Amino acid sequence: MNKFQSIKISLIRKSNTNVRKKGFDGAEFNDLVASIKEKGVLVPIIVRPTSKSKHAAAYNVVTGYEVVAGERRFRAAEIVGLKEIPAMVRDLTDGEAKEVQIIENLQRSDIHSLDEGFSYRQLIEKSKYTIENIAIKVGKSQGYIRQRLFLTNLIERPANAYRKGDITDGHAVLIAKLSFNDQSKAMKYLKEGWELPSVKEFKEWIERTFYHPLAFQPWLKDKEANEAVGECIECLPNKNTLFGEVKEGACTDLKCWKRKMEKYIEYQIAKAKEQGIEMLKVSKEYSSDSSGILSASKYQSLSFKKKEQCKYAQKAIVAAGPDTGTFLWICVNPKCTKHYSQHADYSLSPKEKERRKKEAKKQKAERENEEEKIVEALNKIKWPLDKKTLDIIFEMILQGQGTTVLRPVAKRFGITPEKKTNSMSYSYYDWEAPIREAAKKMDNAKKLRFIIGVLLERTWGFKNKVLKMF
Repeated sequence: MNKFQSIKISLIRKSNTNVRKKGFDGAEFNDLVASIKEKGVLVPIIVRPTSKSKHAAAYNVVTGYEVVAGERRFRAAEIVGLKEIPAMVRDLTDGEAKEVQIIENLQRSDIHSLDEGFSYRQLIEKSKYTIENIAIKVGKSQGYIRQRLFLTNLIERPANAYRKGDITDGHAVLIAKLSFNDQSKAMKYLKEGWELPSVKEFKEWIERTFYHPLAFQPWLKDKEANEAVGECIECLPNKNTLFGEVKEGACTDLKCWKRKMEKYIEYQIAKAKEQGIEMLKVSKEYSSDSSGILSASKYQSLSFKKKEQCKYAQKAIVAAGPDTGTFLWICVNPKCTKHYSQHADYSLSPKEKERRKKEAKKQKAERENEEEKIVEALNKIKWPLDKKTLDIIFEMILQGQGTTVLRPVAKRFGITPEKKTNSMSYSYYDWEAPIREAAKKMDNAKKLRFIIGVLLERTWGFKNKVLKMF
């Protein structure tokens, strides 16, 4: 039944399942009250019929209505003192009503990205939607939906900081991809500085803190695992490097580390199989690009505490993306009543697969073309360096640096930053523009000293070791 009619407000009750918890006070709500007082309710609310007794329900007698969508208009009408309100009456189950509420909530202009992500997650886990379905329904890209889903992984501290505007969308997405413990470390890093690092600088910090080859090598603590992954090929494990002293069997090269990590994962799966345990490979990301790896959309992550697990709990190992090589307990059984009961199918359509294949081919051609240009540029360099070549190197060095690297170097050269304000009204200090201006007055020797100063700052924790070489 879809029926438009005017209904007595006394017969309507609020919904207990409305996903919107804010917006029922403040200046905007007061404006809505004033508008309804002057013009009435122009846009009908959506309600569903209810029955107050089993006897009434048995004879299909409607004794009341529940607000499904338009609760702000309903509350404002109550305050104004209206006796009736225009409404669209629809027969909806509890699940259908919840779905309508979520979809309407997503149409709000003031919805926070975090609330948006939780709404998408509810559609996936409770209403059997896929990312593709949601993207079509709300008119957004699948990448946009996945990014919002990432945000639902935020723990309380970064989530609160995000809601307050203390961190940006970019910072929040990067934090959401980390494990719970690493999220806490990331927030501590963001609070240490006297200004919020740029997203680019924050990403670089995350990569060198959590994803560097030296950061996580679990096989070093397990003799059998160390033998299973084998010796290093691309890196030299027994020599001192700019990264400091290297332990026996440790990697200093990302390619070597990835190869060892793949062997480590296969070793753990085989070891579990010998014990009669099926260990699944998973990713913490909402995607399905990797064959044989369950994406975050296809399982529910469980606590390691036995009381929080279920009879379907399975052990898994992260085989792609953030936290690769770590273990999880997961539930993938759709019949489990303790955890999320629905798990959507996120498989790519043939059209999307073909599009990604073409895109990958295009990117490969671009990389090969870029490689040829790099070789050509290197062959043009003459020694000793002339001013033009030095200016190019100076610009290359400057482009890839964050504030933590540029600030101390610039201060040593007597360069002061410019205070600016971005589009979100955040104040920050710009170092690049003053450095470029100062570079115009530098001779070749001073410019080269500045370049070396930046390189020294980039050695991070191994700076002292490098300084001893001079």
